[in-house]
Amino acid sequence: MNLVDMDTDTTETAKPSSNGRPNVWDRMFLLLLLAVLLLVSWVGVLAYQEGQKTEITKRQGEAWMEWLANASAKRFDADFSPATCTGGSPNSWAGCVASLQQPGAALSAMINPFSGQPLSMVSRCDVADRSLAGGLLIEKLIPTPPGSPIPLVNANMQEHDSIETKLQIRVTMCDKGSSPIKIGEIEF
Repeated sequence: MNLVDMDTDTTETAKPSSNGRPNVWDRMFLLLLLAVLLLVSWVGVLAYQEGQKTEITKRQGEAWMEWLANASAKRFDADFSPATCTGGSPNSWAGCVASLQQPGAALSAMINPFSGQPLSMVSRCDVADRSLAGGLLIEKLIPTPPGSPIPLVNANMQEHDSIETKLQIRVTMCDKGSSPIKIGEIEF
C-alpha cells in the first residue's frame, strides 16, 4: 500500500454521514429562531396598543378643540347651551368644565386610555410624574405689555377664572411618558 492510499482511507472513514435531516443542533437553532420571532411579534403588538392609546389621547384633545371652536362663535348668544359656559355673564371655568363632563354632556364620555378613569384636568405635563399620562391641560394665554419680547405668557386655567370675556386658550394632552402633546390654541 502506498502513501496516497492510506490518506484516502482515513479521510473517508472520518467524515460523518449526513442523511439530509436536521440534527439536534439544527433543531435547537430553529426553536430559538421561532422563539425570537414570537417575542418580536409580541413586542410589536404591545407597541401598537400603546400607540393606539396615544392616538386616542390626541383625538380627545382634538374633540375639546372642536367643541371650543364651535362654542366660541356662539358663546355670547342668549340661548347658548350649556348656560354655565355662556360669555357675558359671571360664569367660572369650573362650572363650564363640570357641565361639559356631566353624564350626557358633549364631552362626558371621554375615558383616559392609560388609566381607564374619566378624563381629568392636570396642572402640567411632567415627565417625572407618569400618573399624568392621558391628562388634559388647558392653559390661558395672557398678553404681555406692548413692546415686550414675549407676546404671551401661559398660565393654567383655575377653577375660579372668569369666562365672562374672550380668552386665548391652549389645549395640551399628556402622552404615555407625560410629555406634552400640543393640540392647538383658540380664542374662546
